[in-house]
Amino acid sequence: MSKPVLKDLFTAGFAAGVTAGIAAELVDHVAFILDFAALRYVEWAGIVVFGHKPHGPGEFIIAQSLQLFFSGIVGIIFAYLLLLVTNKNLLFKGWVYAILSWFALRGLAKTCNLSMLDLDFATALANIVNVSVYGLLLASLMHWLQKRYGSGNELKAN
Repeated sequence: MSKPVLKDLFTAGFAAGVTAGIAAELVDHVAFILDFAALRYVEWAGIVVFGHKPHGPGEFIIAQSLQLFFSGIVGIIFAYLLLLVTNKNLLFKGWVYAILSWFALRGLAKTCNLSMLDLDFATALANIVNVSVYGLLLASLMHWLQKRYGSGNELKAN
């Protein structure tokens, strides 16, 4: 009998990151539709990839796919960081990790002079809500996976 795919720490982190990314993207799109946020994460991805916001369905699909792929990569990093800490206060750790990741990416965008990524207060606030959803869900999913497949090093770091 083969071992379940999600017992692999890399894959579990990626799956948790993409799933949390989908939830955060839904919140992001709602904030945009309600005219609360001026710039969606899919547009961030479009600016990074194309040098402009996505134009047309093809660019939108590519940008959205890459945004979710990036969410998976962020989830992988979190999964491996969990090997270094206890599971105590895991939701708090997930939230702090997500806020720190957002802050670091904002700093990188400013360092690279990506002025198209400048945010107004409402968009920044919406981003904080989005990354909070991401971090809390990422931590919850990793906790669930650890309970299901084992904790710590039992989720194999292969």
